[in-house]
Amino acid sequence: MALASAVGLGAELGLGVTGVLAGYALCNDRDELFGCAGHVTIGMLAGGMLGAIGGVQLTADAMNGDGKLWATTLGGVGGTAAGLTGFVALYDYDDEEPGIALLPLFVGPVLGAVVGYELSASSPGTQRKAETKAVNVAAMPSKHGGMELAVYGRF
Repeated sequence: MALASAVGLGAELGLGVTGVLAGYALCNDRDELFGCAGHVTIGMLAGGMLGAIGGVQLTADAMNGDGKLWATTLGGVGGTAAGLTGFVALYDYDDEEPGIALLPLFVGPVLGAVVGYELSASSPGTQRKAETKAVNVAAMPSKHGGMELAVYGRF
């Protein structure tokens, strides 16, 4: 899952930058310093979240994973919400540099998507049980002495 995490982070950053550019392009109030901050922030969060979800899902599927897209999406949305909450909690409003407060925004969506994917994947034990064939063996006394052995099952 490390590869899926790395690709998810790369896709998150790539689509996050694309979201920033799209948010800025959709902004009509470019004269103000912070006039486009809302558009750019929403574009960054949406692009980053979609990049993390897509990167994790596609990479894990390419590695023969069996996680579900709905769970990866739910995890990515939850991770983005947790990352945004972490950013707000860690951000020092007196300092001009965001510093360490940006870390939850980068890690949250990818971590959430990976956790969602992994929780929806079936475990190897479940796959082994499905592949196991049940065979029953019965031994009983025979009418003419000795034992009879019966083997039956479903394949």
